[in-house]
Amino acid sequence: MTKLIKIRAKEFARKILEGEKEFRYVKLPTGEDLGRDALDEVIDAVRKYLHLNAVNFKSNPINVEGSKFRGVGMMGLELPFLHAVNADFEGATFYGMELYKANLQGANFTMAQFPETCLENANFNGANLRYADLSGAWTRMISLRYTNLSDTILDSCDLRGADFDGANVRKTNLERACLFAAVHIDRTIDTHLARLDGAAITPKEKELLESHYPGKLWNVRGDDTLSAMAFIDRFVYKKHDARHKSYEGIT
Repeated sequence: MTKLIKIRAKEFARKILEGEKEFRYVKLPTGEDLGRDALDEVIDAVRKYLHLNAVNFKSNPINVEGSKFRGVGMMGLELPFLHAVNADFEGATFYGMELYKANLQGANFTMAQFPETCLENANFNGANLRYADLSGAWTRMISLRYTNLSDTILDSCDLRGADFDGANVRKTNLERACLFAAVHIDRTIDTHLARLDGAAITPKEKELLESHYPGKLWNVRGDDTLSAMAFIDRFVYKKHDARHKSYEGIT
């Protein structure tokens, strides 16, 4: 097992300001808060730095592979393309974060929270999201292949284009979620135990579910209307889309 290098939040923040991107196998103290009062000035500087430099992260992302950030609180950080394979974020809070196309394969997000965080096109393949709450996140096109989603809260999430191939959805809360064009819903584990009340899916997807689980009453909306997700704000999506184009170098 690789030995983790201990680092405090203030040092971590300052290293980012110095342009460092390699943070593999580091460990922040459990519950460290990257937004607490004592760090406000430093964190504000980090936010500004990331905002200005995020357009360069596609080819050279910040790398926290194998690192441990248990219970850490993070707020308003722009980290598109973040490389966090096999990292440990158990109980962490990602508030207002930008994690577009983040590589989060095999990472541990047990009981993590993602309020107002953009996870569009993020790769959660093989990750553990048990008891995590993504209900306030932007989640279009995320990849959830072979992800542990048991007891995960995806209530009212916009999951258009998400890939659920092989995901464990035992007791997953997908109520009122928008699953238009989501793929491989019928190839999930314990599909019949997922909570799909009020979810919006296409007639084709509804037919697939019914064919795989005959006799199961799916209380879903198989029409062409979006589910009633109050938090979906078209203006916000336009803002995200514009920012994502800049990350990709599209003007």
